[in-house]
Amino acid sequence: MNMRKSNKIIVFAAILLLFLTTCSSAFAGAPSLVQKKKFRAYENEIYDFIEHGLKPLENKDT
Repeated sequence: MNMRKSNKIIVFAAILLLFLTTCSSAFAGAPSLVQKKKFRAYENEIYDFIEHGLKPLENKDT
């Protein structure tokens, strides 16, 4: 596995772990509509963070 791909996997796994640990309370019961909207907003922030965080790795020359 090349270095660029392994860096992406490490970054993705770290963000996923952070996401799952901070949102674990959302999975405890049936979420309300407000909770669902907050979760979707937070999820979109995470995906934006991943997208912007991986761009420098993709453009980096190895």
